[in-house]
Amino acid sequence: MSGTTAAPPVLLSVAGLRVRYSGMVALDDVSLDVRAGEIFGLIGPNGAGKTTLIEAVSGFLPDAEGEVTFDGAPLRGLRPDQRVARGLGRTFQSLELFEDLTVRENLYVAYARPTWWHSVLDLVRWSRWPAAARQAVDDALELLGITQYGDDLPSQLPNGVRKLVAVARAVAGNARLLLLDEPAAGLETSESLDLGQRLRGLASAGTSLLLVDHDMGLVLSVCDRVHVLDFGKTIAEGTPEEIRASSAVVAAYLGTDAESGSL
Repeated sequence: MSGTTAAPPVLLSVAGLRVRYSGMVALDDVSLDVRAGEIFGLIGPNGAGKTTLIEAVSGFLPDAEGEVTFDGAPLRGLRPDQRVARGLGRTFQSLELFEDLTVRENLYVAYARPTWWHSVLDLVRWSRWPAAARQAVDDALELLGITQYGDDLPSQLPNGVRKLVAVARAVAGNARLLLLDEPAAGLETSESLDLGQRLRGLASAGTSLLLVDHDMGLVLSVCDRVHVLDFGKTIAEGTPEEIRASSAVVAAYLGTDAESGSL
């Protein structure tokens, strides 16, 4: 009897993804798999196609070629909100928080996914929230360690906490896989370290993550596997240790004349 442990099932599968902008190829035949319960890093120099991949997977680029499958079901033809309903959440570089709603109310809006007959006033009346909604919001706040900020407005919070609110809002929307677009941008070192700990906690609690970030220290310290793009093409994939030692990755970040070494 073998003592090897079976790999977790694939939650997100991207196969042969291609994206063109006005004749320019932004992504060229990119394929990757994100497994259940893991933190999967996506890195590359500026313009490598990282955010484009997130846009395509989340449904904001309907003309993207290739196949995207989530939990065994194809996503082709589904709008972004329909993909969210299936459990595919994301954050944005600009955060997109509702500045006139409290942190708790921001999370509830994500949970409720309001339709046209709901008014914002209805959404933010605590007495009208169903018990399941209150629990989902409270659980998300606790997972990200920001319960104490629940009644604050986003404008009152430091940047690091605002980033956590954006992640918590996606969690409250019942996301099983989070696409995180540069959550550490603008953070100080201590804030980035704290973010990394929170992300590992999310993964341990069962939420899978696809993490895009320029903070190499964060990505290589928290990710289980890392995929590297350069000029829209895959140049490497592996464990953080393998990525650190990859000559192709070193050349992409430091130049083709860089001596072989590690990041």
